[in-house]
Amino acid sequence: MPGAPHRVIPPTLRGIEHPSMAGWLRLASSGWYVKAADAVADPDTLDLAVADSVWFFAMEDWQRRRPIRRHLWAWHVWRAEERRLAAEQAQLVARTLAKRIQPSYDPKG
Repeated sequence: MPGAPHRVIPPTLRGIEHPSMAGWLRLASSGWYVKAADAVADPDTLDLAVADSVWFFAMEDWQRRRPIRRHLWAWHVWRAEERRLAAEQAQLVARTLAKRIQPSYDPKG
């Protein structure tokens, strides 16, 4: 598929290290924040938040399983999984944009 993403863009740790933003959910695939009340009120936004969480845990698991480069078959399988996760990340970001969720990096600002 032309133009398909091949690399996962890892979420920054800035928001993860300081999760004290009460009332906000962080979408790890895009790094944006969504009001928790919006997720509760809208089933589609809740579904997006759940799918984003599943993607985040899959990406964390994938990173922990990085094989040694000399194990070529395992390396190729691992990289193929990265391409799948990158495509899923692109779909989640597209869903975020389709919902017209505004990027909020700082909910106070």
